[in-house]
Amino acid sequence: MAQLISFAPPTVTTYGTIHDALGQADRAEVDVLIPDWQRADGTPLKWRIRSLSLVDQDAIHRAERLAIHRRSTVLPDDTDYPVFAAETIRRCMVVPSLDDISAKTLIMQSNPAIMRQLVDLVWGLSDKTMAEIEVLLVTLTTAPPDHESAAAHA
Repeated sequence: MAQLISFAPPTVTTYGTIHDALGQADRAEVDVLIPDWQRADGTPLKWRIRSLSLVDQDAIHRAERLAIHRRSTVLPDDTDYPVFAAETIRRCMVVPSLDDISAKTLIMQSNPAIMRQLVDLVWGLSDKTMAEIEVLLVTLTTAPPDHESAAAHA
């Protein structure tokens, strides 16, 4: 894990304010393409997502726990991934914005592999700093094609 906080050297003589901290754009927002979802003209859908805040993460876990609690039979390690995924998608989506019903419908009717990838991406973004994400995006968009991997899947 990257070090996110360090001790200030003695040469730093002023303190930051809450307004300084709140003015930081430190939650990632990225555009994602979903090639399997296409418009009538064949272009893939592009959506804008953002990483989750601590409040978002807590609300997602709370919604999942509540859904589990409402069941008649609950196992100790029980999960409710559809609720977890729908809450994640609803809270991360910038464009298009989704309400609760739209997010749940999307989860129920869409390819589970796509939904899992999208949910994993959002939680992965939420666990990284902007600098780490920028390095990752540069690496992913400038890396040469992996011919060995492509050949293995052919």
